[in-house]
Parts: sequence; structure tokens; C-alpha cells
Amino acid sequence: MLLKDIQERAKKLGINPSNKSKSELIHEMQQREGYAPCFGHRLNNSYCQSCCWAGDCLGNDSIQSWHTFEVIGEGQ
Repeated sequence: MLLKDIQERAKKLGINPSNKSKSELIHEMQQREGYAPCFGHRLNNSYCQSCCWAGDCLGNDSIQSWHTFEVIGEGQ
């Protein structure tokens, strides 16, 4: 997601986006929405699969691999 889009989303949540990095804004939004500020920490836990920031945080290849692992793992 582009920084300008993240800044607009932050504004909608009442967060002043001035002088904040992408990570800082996302951490603040995660906390405001009741989640742990885990963006960029590559935790790969169950929260990650439903997190709207997962694509930016883990990268699309990591997300696909993690989903494949979860689906295969559940049937065994």
C-alpha cells in the first residue's frame, strides 16, 4: 500500500500522519484497532492470515507459503 493511502486511512482513525514513517503509522493504526503493533516483525502467527497489512509486512510469497502450510497441516 502506498504511503499516501496509509496516511489517508490514519486520518480516518484520528491519527495525525505528519512526520511518521509507514511503519509508525501502521503500528499506531494496529493499536487503535485493538491489535498488537506487529507490522514488520514477521511473526507469521494466526493473526497474520487475516491482517490487512500482511501483504506489505510479510510479502505476498510469504503469505502464500504460510497459507499453503496451514491448509496442508490441518488435514494431517
